[in-house]
Amino acid sequence: MSKEFKKPTLEQVIEICNQYELGYLISIMEIFENTANVNMKILTNKGIYVIRIFSADLQRANAVLSVLMTLVNYDIPVLLPLKNTEGEYYSKFGSKTLQVTRFIQGQSFSFNKKQAYSSGSTLRKIHDALADIKCSISPKASIYPSTNVLKEGISKMERIRDKTTKDQIDLVIQLYDDIVEKWESKSSQLPKTIIHGDWHQGNQLYSESGDVCCIMDFDFITRAERLFDIAYSLWHFRIHKEGISMAKAFMEGYGYGKLINQEIELLPLEIARINYFFICTSALSLNPVYELNNQFNQQYPFLKWALSKDGKNTLNYLCQAN
Repeated sequence: MSKEFKKPTLEQVIEICNQYELGYLISIMEIFENTANVNMKILTNKGIYVIRIFSADLQRANAVLSVLMTLVNYDIPVLLPLKNTEGEYYSKFGSKTLQVTRFIQGQSFSFNKKQAYSSGSTLRKIHDALADIKCSISPKASIYPSTNVLKEGISKMERIRDKTTKDQIDLVIQLYDDIVEKWESKSSQLPKTIIHGDWHQGNQLYSESGDVCCIMDFDFITRAERLFDIAYSLWHFRIHKEGISMAKAFMEGYGYGKLINQEIELLPLEIARINYFFICTSALSLNPVYELNNQFNQQYPFLKWALSKDGKNTLNYLCQAN
């Protein structure tokens, strides 16, 4: 958490309840915080709500809201923020933005094939609904491996090169042509849409029957190749190890035959690019040598597998009806 930002005091939470007409505060049930955001689950006499304080200016927040409203029109289960007494969806909280939503009860991902199927099916609906929507305001930070971020990470790596990191950094730089240059030369015609940007099963809640009942965390939405969301979800399943059955259900849900041939061809490269992103951006951390070693050991075996014959055959299998 940045030094200038502090989570709301009890008095401020009470004021937020008044501002959003949530009723009188009974208790603060849970607080989740990381370096950028705070989520507070509260109980009032009117129900359970979530106060979210996050790093986005109002222009970006309203752009995300417009996307969410589109998804609601397609009956896709997203939460719209509540309006305050001034009729606004968002409030300022110091240098950050504040929103309030109702709390939705749902189950976490439990490696159930029905859940994985529903995750893929829901993602496909999102991609279809947003294919023609523009999104000109990019997020301040993103997991999407843009060339500029990758180059920035490599530049920082070259400045921390020493005896312990030399071999790793040399290999990362050598991989640039095989991954980034190759991607840029082949990806320009891939279908684009508004992507979620962080589509993994921890950002979805599920009903008892296994259907997605709530989608969370739209902080990273941007317009890009829809293949990224698919690859990122498969990457989270750890398909080079134990995640094949879940990944197969996910791709069945997304729809066999929905990906064009070029997307199937470039899927191994996109997964490798995600691994490459985490290796490169490790150099931008506060402890770059430690993080580089940590991320390299985690990501490189997966990256190498994705580009191997076995990796390509596995990914092709995931994309085909069998």
